[in-house]
Amino acid sequence: MNILFYGTNASSPCSGGIARITYNLLHFFNSKGICTLSIGMDKSNSANPFADYQFFFPSLKPYCEQNKKYLEKIIFEHKINVIINQAAISMSDVDFLYDLKVKNPSLHIISCIHNPILNQVENYAYLKEFFLKKHHLKLLSKVLLLPVLEPIYKLCGIMIRRKQYAGKLIDKSDKIVMLSPGHMKELTDVVGYKYTDKITYIPNCISLDCNKLLFKDNIILWVGNVDTSIKRIDFMLEVWHLFSETNTDWYLYILGDGPDLNWAKNYVAHNNIRNIFFEGRVDPVEYYKKAKISCITSSYESFSMVIVESFKYGVVPIVNNSFPSASYLVDNENNGLLVKKFSKKSFLLALSELTSSQSKIEKMRLRGLKSALLYSTDVVGEKWLQLLGY
Repeated sequence: MNILFYGTNASSPCSGGIARITYNLLHFFNSKGICTLSIGMDKSNSANPFADYQFFFPSLKPYCEQNKKYLEKIIFEHKINVIINQAAISMSDVDFLYDLKVKNPSLHIISCIHNPILNQVENYAYLKEFFLKKHHLKLLSKVLLLPVLEPIYKLCGIMIRRKQYAGKLIDKSDKIVMLSPGHMKELTDVVGYKYTDKITYIPNCISLDCNKLLFKDNIILWVGNVDTSIKRIDFMLEVWHLFSETNTDWYLYILGDGPDLNWAKNYVAHNNIRNIFFEGRVDPVEYYKKAKISCITSSYESFSMVIVESFKYGVVPIVNNSFPSASYLVDNENNGLLVKKFSKKSFLLALSELTSSQSKIEKMRLRGLKSALLYSTDVVGEKWLQLLGY
């Protein structure tokens, strides 16, 4: 069996997200003697130390005839049996690959969904909370956040997505891989449970180049795109504003860039919030090594790599329980803390309780290091081998 990873970006150890995960699995499969290649779109965005099995489409026009013929040539010359589509959230990419399968029925297509299906719809009100408050529509925000409306949001999401996923993704894929049980349930809620034999889940993987106890400082991390809708930097800053007034020996580092970075800096300056540093878009490794706690305040996620990276470096995550994979990754009070979603009061309490107990931090750090092993490339790679029939 020969495998080709298909994605928008090239696989690279120097990138984040899907590109790095693909790189890890690519090397794992090849180390097992399985011929595995990767094809991506834009060479300029990738460090490319593995030209022997990394290919790039000749045109930046994604679905043009030139790219189609080039992909057909690779499949033929390298006797590809399986394409792992890392861009399956895009129905255009699903159609593009299915056209190849029509010509070559023996070709198997595994579609990987790295995005949430319903989570962002269910939490629509939380996505809009800051925007509404900013425009003096706080009352409307409170109405939209009423728990009784969540099932209605979910039903709307199912109705909107059913045709897209049941009509295209399911029919044009041999297997669909989600990232967690909750993530998988989202898809089955949309397409129906009669397709469960086609749908499975395999988590994302990390390299375990560091999995040991390190000396830590009183540092708390917030890592992500700095925005007030998805990652909810405003939520973190409001919590920190209250926390920092009485906890002057702790420091918050914001790692990342984004559309609301200037707003966040102005908010901090205007409110004289202490002990906070905006580091910009940086390699987070050295920060993970020094930090004791990380905060994940997202309104939705598919699979939070910040949580897994926190485990890897002995950082205890405090997580808004606002996305399906949160409870899959975090065993509450064991390797981290899950907080009632959208509750600043609960988040502040969790942060205060954890920072006041060094013994609790140490116990959770140790358990987190063990949890990280579950997401090592070797462990996750074996799950892929089982799926592929090895």
